[in-house]
Amino acid sequence: MIFDVLLLLIQISLLSLILLREFLTPGKKNFIAIFFFIAHLVLVEGQALYVLSDLMTNSEPVFYASNVITFKSFTYANIVLTISVLIIYVAYYLAMKKDFLPSFAKPAELRETLFSYIAVAGIMSAACLLLIRKLGGFTSFYYSMGVMIGGQVLLMIMLSIGKLPLFAKVAACRKPNPLDWLLFIVAGLLIMLNSRGTAVFLATQYLLLGYFCGPKNSGTGKIFLKLGIVFFIIVIVYGGIRDFVTPRRTFDGLIDYYFHTRGPDDIKALGMPDLFFRFMVGPFAGLSGILNTSTEIDVPHDYGISNLCLFTHLIPYRIRAVLLLDVEMWICSFLAVSGSVVPGGYEASFIHLGLAGIFLFALSLGVFPALFYKKLMSPGADRLKYILLSVQMLNFVLVPAWCIVFWILAELGILFLYRLILSAGMSFERRGRLEVYALAEG
Repeated sequence: MIFDVLLLLIQISLLSLILLREFLTPGKKNFIAIFFFIAHLVLVEGQALYVLSDLMTNSEPVFYASNVITFKSFTYANIVLTISVLIIYVAYYLAMKKDFLPSFAKPAELRETLFSYIAVAGIMSAACLLLIRKLGGFTSFYYSMGVMIGGQVLLMIMLSIGKLPLFAKVAACRKPNPLDWLLFIVAGLLIMLNSRGTAVFLATQYLLLGYFCGPKNSGTGKIFLKLGIVFFIIVIVYGGIRDFVTPRRTFDGLIDYYFHTRGPDDIKALGMPDLFFRFMVGPFAGLSGILNTSTEIDVPHDYGISNLCLFTHLIPYRIRAVLLLDVEMWICSFLAVSGSVVPGGYEASFIHLGLAGIFLFALSLGVFPALFYKKLMSPGADRLKYILLSVQMLNFVLVPAWCIVFWILAELGILFLYRLILSAGMSFERRGRLEVYALAEG
């Protein structure tokens, strides 16, 4: 046990050193790295501490979702994770010293027009109506907070275009108008009703844009305060409401349930770390669980083939379910072990390539936060694009690679569509002015 605690202290110290260095760096700090390494400390090391406490309190094995963890597999995972964090530490510092190629491909200045606002509002309205219909009508939609069904993700991506009028103005250092805020708020609320995590990402994107595109000496404390408030409202307050309303299909009794009639056991069931670390996240539990499996049987590695399901998920659900279900099942069959329902980055990397896969994954965790920061700080950077993509770092330890790539393509696709709409709107506007000018000359 002392050995495991020592290893965890080494991991926490190395990641904390990176955070300390970034906080002490003058000028624009690497908040992409700060957010990611804080997330790593909470989701990975935090869960490891909780699992260790669980093992010490209860007889082994302990169970985390579909993962079985013993003292032996815990120590095995802890050693692997310590080596991984050391790789992250070295890779991050080397990457921060390296000069990446500067970004000079900043797109031409595009401005909003009446056409662009109508197009964005139209896409959002269509997505919202389809979402309500898919969930069974307005009443069902009202009580379907957090319910996910096939085809819903595409509609959420369509809804997310509502954030871009506000984001584009912030990135260009222009003052947003009330309509920009209205579209952003409506998109955020509708996305939150379907996915708390996506709503937190959306808020994080806005805060990072404000920081990197704002004054040189932007306050660092405010961004943490704002993110903390957003996280509390979305995850804790809204999460509590959702957990009550969705199964009961009513708001009646919500206040009494949460503020008057709850006993110690109810409060524990609502907010204790067990709910978070045992059922909601599994970066360390997944790693420890798959390593436990590897001590009992030879885990067949799929060499990343299971990530090809990305291509089937790029096709709308209705088409995929009818025409490509067998193909998707065949691809998923290469993931021949029963690990987490959604394997996190460490677990998936082991399934792909064994320990070598984990260490390559750790290398990427050190390089990408530095790469995104360098790109954002380079002259002529397309800051809007890099902010949209960099927030996906928060997903790296939570989901497999194909899921990361899927959301990156979704962000790039919706950004491309929005800029196409802006370009078309400006073209229509110019054409209209030329026609008016020609009529005036005639």
